[in-house]
Amino acid sequence: ESIRKVVETARANNFNALIVQVRGRGDAFFNGGKEPRAESLADQPADFDPLQTAIDLGHAAGLEVHAWLNTFYTWSGSRKPKDPAHVVNAHPEWLMAGRDGKVDFTSGATSEGAFMDPGNPEARKWIHDIFLDVATRYNVDGIHFDYVRYPNKDTGFNDSDLKQFQELVDAGLTPEQKDALSADPRRDAYTLMFPNRWAQWRRDNVTGVVRGIYEAVK
Repeated sequence: ESIRKVVETARANNFNALIVQVRGRGDAFFNGGKEPRAESLADQPADFDPLQTAIDLGHAAGLEVHAWLNTFYTWSGSRKPKDPAHVVNAHPEWLMAGRDGKVDFTSGATSEGAFMDPGNPEARKWIHDIFLDVATRYNVDGIHFDYVRYPNKDTGFNDSDLKQFQELVDAGLTPEQKDALSADPRRDAYTLMFPNRWAQWRRDNVTGVVRGIYEAVK
């Protein structure tokens, strides 16, 4: 009923498109996907598909219906998701860690919560497959990326990220430079010594996710 009201309001006020959120925090507001059904739909009938309903009603009213997905943002709050299949529970290693190597789920002035790590190849593939699932199974008129970024400069320091970056940088260093860096006790030493390359590496990770999805959707 709330979807019906949105469609009626949009049509009455001469809107031509709806951008509806179908992935909030590592969950799904549509049926049959890779991720668990959003907890806010717990009281709804199991066969109720919010996205399909929006498409059916929106298209019937002459509106485009676009799918809006939170890309890296995955969870926040003091408790974990209820479903064990949620990425937070099933693959915590895919979440971005801080400089201390820990994942922060709190939402505050500097971070909204936990984000998936675009530097992790498995996390990138997971996100890619979710976007493609929506684009191929539903007659949406567009795909929209939200939270397609690192949350701040101090997040994204997983061991796997630091290892990848070190290997990238080491390829152009002398043995003496490598020895000097290996003697540095800071786990993020390479990122501190090569801040511009680190920043570009992070940008490239985000660009790679968007480009891969864009090309596959097209």
